[in-house]
This record gives sequence, structure tokens and C-alpha cells, in this order.
Amino acid sequence: MEAFDVQTGRILRDENTISDLLAFLFSHDPDPLTQLLELPAGGHTVHREHLAGDGRVDLLIRDGDDAPVAVLQLKDSAGPQRQQLARYQQAFPSASLFLVALDRRERRAPSPWRMLSLIDVFAVWEERPDVGWLARQITGTLRTWNEQADEPLAQISGWFAPDVLTRRVTENIEQLLLDIPGCDFEVRSETHAGGRPTFVARLRPDDYSGPVWAGVDVHCLEQATADHPAHWVLRACVDASGTDVPAGEAVTEAHEVALRIAGALSYQALVDNLEQSGLPYLAPYLQDPGEKAGFMGPVDAAAALQWRDRKVSGSSPRRHPVFYHERGQRLSTQFDLAVADLDRFALAQLVASTLQHLTEAMQAPPASGASVVPAPRDSADEPVPVG
Repeated sequence: MEAFDVQTGRILRDENTISDLLAFLFSHDPDPLTQLLELPAGGHTVHREHLAGDGRVDLLIRDGDDAPVAVLQLKDSAGPQRQQLARYQQAFPSASLFLVALDRRERRAPSPWRMLSLIDVFAVWEERPDVGWLARQITGTLRTWNEQADEPLAQISGWFAPDVLTRRVTENIEQLLLDIPGCDFEVRSETHAGGRPTFVARLRPDDYSGPVWAGVDVHCLEQATADHPAHWVLRACVDASGTDVPAGEAVTEAHEVALRIAGALSYQALVDNLEQSGLPYLAPYLQDPGEKAGFMGPVDAAAALQWRDRKVSGSSPRRHPVFYHERGQRLSTQFDLAVADLDRFALAQLVASTLQHLTEAMQAPPASGASVVPAPRDSADEPVPVG
């Protein structure tokens, strides 16, 4: 049986299925994993999706007295937030806490959590009777993915490889964002229509209470084939999507911030930031978009606010006059990536530096004499005065 099997790959793309496989193997033969986790021997049981405050841990292991002794949380591309991990720690204060990551490279976890490799976790069953064949099939696939994910983006052509890379690069981004003090972050991967993988990273100050984040999303628009190279794009954005505020408020807040920091979203501002941050070697990966500087159209505040008002009033305008957008709540500039020798480690540095740059722009006070963006008007058809 080949290690890198298409059906195995389909199964392992889903975090819940991975957790189910771990629970199945543990229920069938718990000793290998309890030894890896250094748990006392005897009578262990495993529980899936166990309630912990307002969340659920992926795997909870109890001892023979039914006391919780270990928590395993899969650290997929979305990644649990630090507040979530703190809540799990509070729910199980006496248990050993483990983050199980897809990427095998050395990384840190917030104390007292410890990192484990998903490959190493499944590998403990490779030589066991009955289930060894399944463990070897899983680890073989994961090892192949691990090798592919380290290739430059231009060389990744396997069906699942771009999806795997977006999963892996989120791990690298998280490690870089952990070094930024006083900020909260989210990193997750998504799959768009047609199976195109992407990842989104967002950053904002811990003490910020509004719905807007500084964001970067990276899309694989086309995989490499014999006929054409891979096509990846990076979007620098202001993102109010996926929050608890009403949609209209999210659209309004996103426009207010995006128009205020529009200069920071431009191509030249991103390149200047890389040079000032001591990362000039990353600048060539952002391809110069020409006179539009990465925007959909000219930075016309009046046109943008008219579009915003139509969106808030309930109509469905499509093409934004200034920004690339998703539902009017994520507003961005877009840049093609030069992928010939761009690997996930350089891409993670590029994303993290851009996020920090945009967060600093959001925190900066408005320039003296700058116009205040007005609230939405009642009529979507009337022009919105600016200044």
C-alpha cells in the first residue's frame, strides 16, 4: 500500500477526522500514547469534544479513577487562540496539556502547553499488531506532505500540496506573531470555490475592543502545471468579518479604517516597511502592480462611501471602486507573488511584517486636518460629501 494515498490524504485534511483516528487508535491500544505522554500506566479512557467552558477540547484522557490527566488539542491551520488555551488550562488545571501540530519543525507553545508532532503521535502505533498498517499509512502521508510543504511555491504541484502548504505556513506565522507583545492574533486556512486554498492572518492590540483587525490573506489562484506556473496573490487588508457586530456595522467600521490607512495599504508603503524592518530581501516577492498600487481603482473616498452606503442599505453592489473586498467587511489591496524561490518561511516573514505594519498604521492618530469619514446616509443614491 502506497504511503501517499489519495484517500488517506482526503481523510487527513479534516481536523475532526484526525481526532477521531487518534481516539480510535487510543481506544484500541492506549499504551503507546500514554507512554509518549509519560502518563502513569493503567485504565485510561479517551473522550472526544469534551466540554471545557465555552469550548471543547479535541481529546481528553482520563485515568482509571476518571480524573483528567491529559488534554490533546489539535493545532490545525486555524490554530487555537491564546485565550482559548487559557480557558482549557483553567478547566483542567491538573492535566498535562499538549498541542499537536502538523508541522514537524521545532516551535514553541505558551506555557504550560507542550508541542507534539502529529507524525510522532501516530508513529507510536506503527509497529503494533492490528493497527500498525493504519498508523503507517497515516504517517507515510504526513511525511510526504511535510517534504512537499518545504518546496518553493512554484514547485508545488500535487493536488493537496497547496492546501498542505497553507496549513504549514500558518504554523510559521503564529510563531512570529507570538513575538509581538501586546497583540492578539488569529491565523486560519480556508478553501475557496474550486478547492483553491488560502490562509488568513489577523492581528490587533490586546486592548482593542472594536471589530476591525489588520489582516493579510494569501490565495493560490492556480497550481503549477506543465503549461503554466503557479499563481499566488497576497492581499493586505482591513478586516471586520467574522465578528459579533451586525453586518452593517462591520462594513461601516471596515471602510472607516481602510480609508484612513489607505496609504499604508499601498505597494510602496509595504515595500518601504520591509526595508525599514531589515527585511529588504522580501520586497521582490511582492510584484509591482503598476499605477494602481494594488488598489482596485483610484482611492476616491466619496466613491467608496457611496458603495458602503448602498451595501449597508441592503443592496448588493459587487465591484468596489477602491478596494478588493469580501462582503464589504474585508477591504484590501492585492499583489501577485513572485513564487520562483518563495518558500513558506519567507512567506511567513512577509505576512507577519505586513501585519505589524498595518496594526501600527491603525493605532496611529489621524493626520492633522484629515477628513472624518461620515456615517452612512439614509439614501444610497445621494453622493456622500467628504471633507
